[in-house]
Amino acid sequence: MKTTYLKVKNKHLAAEAAIIRHEERKARARQRAVFDDHWKLRQELARHRRMVVRPARRHAHLAACFLRGTPYKLVEAKCHETPDWHEVQRMALKYGSDDKEAIEKRFGEWSNTKLINVD
Repeated sequence: MKTTYLKVKNKHLAAEAAIIRHEERKARARQRAVFDDHWKLRQELARHRRMVVRPARRHAHLAACFLRGTPYKLVEAKCHETPDWHEVQRMALKYGSDDKEAIEKRFGEWSNTKLINVD
């Protein structure tokens, strides 16, 4: 049941990225039409989309895959950057079942990392 909330969070983050891209295009059009100073707004929106929303969506996706039981190697076979395991585990604990100790043990095996103590 709680995994449904994680699914909603993932969809919300995807919609947020789409809305930000739309606002970036509007700012670009205003900049071309008026020759105004909208480039700063575009840059701030793009930075937020890339540096905040994109990692949050990745971590929510990884947490959902973990809770479904999908092996990490299948989820990110070609990824070169290591995710923020602490954030992924925090989401898995928040949206997973009530057995926190079992989730922590499975998560350590799933991510092939040391167990992370989340307090």
